[in-house]
Amino acid sequence: MQKYIVQNLCRTQRGRRISFAYGEDEFARFLLKQSLKDPTDIATLRKRPEGRLLQRPAIRARLAQWGRSRLEPETFAHQPRYDDPWFNLSLGGWGSDDPDEQAYRQTSRTGHNLVLRLNFSSQHDQHFERIFGHRHRREFEASHHPIDRRRFTLAWSRVDLEGGDALIEEIQTDWLRFVEWDHQHLASMNPWELEKEEPEISSSAEGDLLRLRYYRERVLKPYDRIWREAMLSATLWYLVKRLKVRRVFYHSVESSVAYKGFSGKNHPPWSIYRDLPRRFTFAPTHERPDFLQWERRVEEASSRSHRSRRRSRQEQRRYLELIKSSTPMYVKTFKAS
Repeated sequence: MQKYIVQNLCRTQRGRRISFAYGEDEFARFLLKQSLKDPTDIATLRKRPEGRLLQRPAIRARLAQWGRSRLEPETFAHQPRYDDPWFNLSLGGWGSDDPDEQAYRQTSRTGHNLVLRLNFSSQHDQHFERIFGHRHRREFEASHHPIDRRRFTLAWSRVDLEGGDALIEEIQTDWLRFVEWDHQHLASMNPWELEKEEPEISSSAEGDLLRLRYYRERVLKPYDRIWREAMLSATLWYLVKRLKVRRVFYHSVESSVAYKGFSGKNHPPWSIYRDLPRRFTFAPTHERPDFLQWERRVEEASSRSHRSRRRSRQEQRRYLELIKSSTPMYVKTFKAS
């Protein structure tokens, strides 16, 4: 998408905080509510792709409380519990207009993505600063990634969109990965290695391990279990409810490799690019968002080429796009509100 569109979206949200709680099976509640525009029998709903979400534990408990066979949108109204983790959602941008940076930026086409950041709540931040102090936040963030500079970012998603279509390019966390890496590193240090250090360094290493272990087990553990679902749920909520997007595409492992230039064994995780969209009842497809139709992309690419090389460049692009179009993606269609 074009940079000015991303900037306009970020500008409209500036100064407005989006806060939400994410509890058990919240994603299933949201998807079921979106699928119900009119009163519907449970038997009818079971036949839809979202029907299998009725077996989720929190949904079964809600249906038992509802006590009727005919469901309404209010059946799945948001009812946060007092102990549900809270998050803040902020917007940003990512990408480049330089075609040579597309592989580095890992975008499916040259241009820009909208970034949705899932930030920790102030309650988490207070716990973190009591344990580590504010300066240690940078140890669990990568400055070259699209994190929020003012808040602690748990995860983010990148989205390309145009018209009524959106493509979820990426869902990722640095915070949880870096905490785990640091914990493994400190836990692997043998006592004799610590004794070789100066006393104050040894104490610091042992203290870091204790603080990190306490934070990992007592504070961060609930987030580790739900961050993927919470990030994708927040992304879908923003796309469907705020931007009125109707078709949401999601990269598979195969299409990520084809479009974003992964090589060798460096492929995206199956848990995020296969298991997660399936859990959210996305369907496999060989369709593409309108802005990724290969005929249009070849035309755009060739129009930027020098006329004397137009034929060969167009043939090369056509071959690459045919390879990309043969890979599966996932798609989910939402009804108009």
